[in-house]
Amino acid sequence: MARALELTSWLGVSISHPGEWELAIASGPDEPGRCTFTDRHYHRLNIQWRKVKQPPKLELLLEKYRQSDKGQLRELSPLGNLPAGWVGLLRKAAEEGVVTYATKVFTLCEPLLLAEVTLVWPKEQQRDAALEAAILKSVAAESSAWPRLWQAMGLSLDLPRPFDLRRNDSKVGRVSWEFAAPGHTIPPFVVQRLALPEYWIKGSLMDWMKKQVPAGHKAVKEEAAVVNGHPAWRLISRGRADLWSSLRGRRLLRLDLAWLCPQESRVYHLITHRTSRTEEPALPEGLVIRCCRPVPQVRPGKVRKA
Repeated sequence: MARALELTSWLGVSISHPGEWELAIASGPDEPGRCTFTDRHYHRLNIQWRKVKQPPKLELLLEKYRQSDKGQLRELSPLGNLPAGWVGLLRKAAEEGVVTYATKVFTLCEPLLLAEVTLVWPKEQQRDAALEAAILKSVAAESSAWPRLWQAMGLSLDLPRPFDLRRNDSKVGRVSWEFAAPGHTIPPFVVQRLALPEYWIKGSLMDWMKKQVPAGHKAVKEEAAVVNGHPAWRLISRGRADLWSSLRGRRLLRLDLAWLCPQESRVYHLITHRTSRTEEPALPEGLVIRCCRPVPQVRPGKVRKA
């Protein structure tokens, strides 16, 4: 039976991986693309990507892995039977493990995208060539089609054009992404996912949302809603805008929307705002937030002795 894989989609690149390989590092919006996944003991998978003007010679790119940190030359073996477009090498690692290096140029996007993948197979687990091929085959670069999928750290959403990630604040039990559009005509918005709701939320969800509103804001509207079939709450609050807007009779209006997904036992919280006299802020048209997603199945593994 084929092994079920979890999909991560980040900054326009997606990759599938075992559910027990958790995302440990995700690059920021102004950094070179990178995602690193770990299991309970090791770094298992690293993918890096960057834009290139023309296809480089992939075999020459892989030669950089021959040089060790100590200046010694490593013994590398070419890899065959890789998915179309991939070129790879294999080397023996410490404690009888092996490491796979593979690279590919994606030509159906503009500009071209170069992806480099490193897979670590520790001593406790023999190299799984079928899983390795499935991971490499799953790597995809975004096309010009919209909406764009963002899926990582438990969050999954379809994001309409032209929003891009502006801030990623991921802490234990709380993931927060802020998106913004070029220019200032469309307000930014924030998507949060909170684990352990009993830790974060004391009292009702509406009471909790009121405490998230910045100082100087006043709640002006509370109403029930339904999101993904779950009871939800909407809160409109009003605050002081900048001087010029205030002179024109405008106020800063903020929308908070929150709901508890009982299947995941997670709270979703969305925030946006606009400066207006009366028009309420609204979330971007076409935005889709998924919840009720199944928890990835973790395969039992050997526990490494200390």
